Amino acid sequence: MTLVTPKGRGFPPFLFQGAKPLRDDFCGEVAGKCDAHHQFLMRLSSHRALVVLVCLLSLARPLAAQPFYVEPELSFDPFAAVRQLMLQKQWEAAEVEIKKIALEPGVDPIETLFLAGMIAAGSQNYPTAISLFQTVLNNRPELIRVRLELARAYLLSGNDEGAQYHFERVLAGDLPDAVIAKVQDYLVQIRSRRTWQAGFGIALLPDSNVNQATSAQTVSVAGLPFTLSSDARETSGVGVLWQLYGEKRWSLADRWRIAASAHLLRKDYSKNRFNDTTVTARLGPRYLYEQGEVGFGVSLSKRLLGDRSYNEAQGLFVDMNRQLGERWLLRAGLDVQWFDFAAGKGSPGTLTSTSAGLRYMLSPSSLLEGGLDFGQDTTISDQMQHQTLGASLAYRAEVAWGLLYGVNARIARSDYPVFQQFFNQYRHDAMSSFSMDATKRDWQLFGFSPVVSLTVIKNDSTIPLYSFQRALGQFGLNKQF
Repeated sequence: MTLVTPKGRGFPPFLFQGAKPLRDDFCGEVAGKCDAHHQFLMRLSSHRALVVLVCLLSLARPLAAQPFYVEPELSFDPFAAVRQLMLQKQWEAAEVEIKKIALEPGVDPIETLFLAGMIAAGSQNYPTAISLFQTVLNNRPELIRVRLELARAYLLSGNDEGAQYHFERVLAGDLPDAVIAKVQDYLVQIRSRRTWQAGFGIALLPDSNVNQATSAQTVSVAGLPFTLSSDARETSGVGVLWQLYGEKRWSLADRWRIAASAHLLRKDYSKNRFNDTTVTARLGPRYLYEQGEVGFGVSLSKRLLGDRSYNEAQGLFVDMNRQLGERWLLRAGLDVQWFDFAAGKGSPGTLTSTSAGLRYMLSPSSLLEGGLDFGQDTTISDQMQHQTLGASLAYRAEVAWGLLYGVNARIARSDYPVFQQFFNQYRHDAMSSFSMDATKRDWQLFGFSPVVSLTVIKNDSTIPLYSFQRALGQFGLNKQF
């Protein structure tokens, strides 16, 4: 089904010009008529040539008189009156009429919901319009016109995050150049007027290996076997994950902003020694341009393990994102952090990390994203200094039943240049991880959507003590503001 208004009979179009029918039954009806004539004449005559001649003559008409599509006289259009009221901007009357139509048997529910959403948007009842459009997309995520109207409703309601999400995705559809230009203009406006954003999440966190330790009972040190204590071996547990994020922006000039952000990540377990809390904050200017933005500044972080201070860091960062055409998005970043550790936890050092990624919109409802990352860690001790090179690939898609799902795979190699004297060899680690997640978008509790994920991690090390496997799940609720 193509949700585009027939010329002269539809609602006020947003961005689209021109005309196509909501559905075209002409071919089906012609085929049905021909079949009916054929069966009737076959019963009257066995002359097949006569049958073909009569069938063709019964459908014949001047070629120039045939329209591009069949006007309503060939099939009743139950939405004609509603569209006429919408053209006249009689929103209350149109709302009454669409409610009557919704009760009639055999009426297309997708078309009904879409027109009801258009009526709500025309009445400036944007929460209702958003709910109706989202209901349609939960069942038919491939409908570009509905996604376009949903993005517009989010924009007019002041929800820039929702508007940006859907505007970026409609660019992957087959849109006229004028529409693409308008959508890109909206995206520039959204980035320019953004002043704050926030998110919160809570999840149950079952984990097969909380401390990322080996499952081996014994290891060889300096050629001698040692039995590991229970604390040094893998330990399972169920925790609670808390996440809180917020960002505030102040305008400096037409394209310049000052951005301050903070992020809290905490994991609580029944065994307190595994509790893990990290707080980070960033502050710096950002420059906005038509295709994206770039920012730089200073960062602070603090980590607690077992509810006790573990380390603190100060750093510098630079990051950017840039839209490359309608379907591509480039992201890149560089962080340098200087760490200080609590007494007995490690020696001061530097952690440098850089990453770059490309996102490609396969369609308005699916995307593919790949990335490369590199890190160099000189913290804790000389023996633990290492370099890591990683690559990742992710796929995300919206499907029917209101589901948004994703799969992600990552591989990484870590090399430790210092000879490990206790183990009489160099250390090299190869880590691989695979994760799956799903969000039920049409289930909400006070604006929170349920999220389920499963992650499997495997680390193979030349030193068996550092080899481990880990499986962890999340069953939680997320919300963005």
